Amino acid sequence: LESFESPAGVFKEKVNLFKYIDNKGLAAINADDVFLSRVERGDFYKSVSFSISQEADVYAKSFLFSGDGTSFKLYCGSESIDIKIPQLGTFFIQDAVCAAALAFGLGFSLEEIEAGLSNYNPPKMRMETIILPSGAIFINDAYNANPSSMKESIRTVCETYPQKEINLVLGDMLELGSKSAYYHKELGAFADRFKLKSVYLIGAEMLAAKDEFKYCEARYFDDSGKLLDSLERANFNSKNAVFLFKSSRAVQLEKIVDCLIKGHSAAQTEFKF
Repeated sequence: LESFESPAGVFKEKVNLFKYIDNKGLAAINADDVFLSRVERGDFYKSVSFSISQEADVYAKSFLFSGDGTSFKLYCGSESIDIKIPQLGTFFIQDAVCAAALAFGLGFSLEEIEAGLSNYNPPKMRMETIILPSGAIFINDAYNANPSSMKESIRTVCETYPQKEINLVLGDMLELGSKSAYYHKELGAFADRFKLKSVYLIGAEMLAAKDEFKYCEARYFDDSGKLLDSLERANFNSKNAVFLFKSSRAVQLEKIVDCLIKGHSAAQTEFKF
């Protein structure tokens, strides 16, 4: 948003990609997106629609989240198959269905699509689940963040572990331009709807979210060493504890995760965030 000012500006730029698909090419179009759903499926390229909320050329239904992944039923044309992926979150279902749509459009069978999705190894720091010896769970989603992915990560963790104590460690969402404070405040109000054990915030932009937490104390830190010191005093020995770490890439929250896992103290660690 920093460069294109609004989602409409992003759409205007991204939709130009369709102009470069020739008659041998293939486009997968997200039918759930308010902008992409308006794209005219012209005769100059082959396209396939996909969705996780409605019927499309390829779509998914019957989602089930658990600690070891996500299950759903995938429909391709008139056929269907059960799918399980090792990731958590509806956003991963959307990515999987998009990949399935492209594969289906290229002529792969449902069995080949199922094999590809179930054997996918996600990169680190994208809803990466780390189980500590105590049974406590770290969800390392520190690769990047924007308002929609922040909300989906928080929602997914809360829905996946409804009986556990949810703790959020959130860093700045960057490159949001003039509306940055608005989006951070909105995020705080959104997260406060869930039953949370504790909230830790770091970064100049995240300060705007602090006062939006009414039902759970939000602790704000302007220094990563102080954040680490506070987290080291948290209860990681409880098998009921779940900690979600998420921020934009530049914040590098994964350094905090690594230090907590290795048992390093704040005094031993120098951060340059």
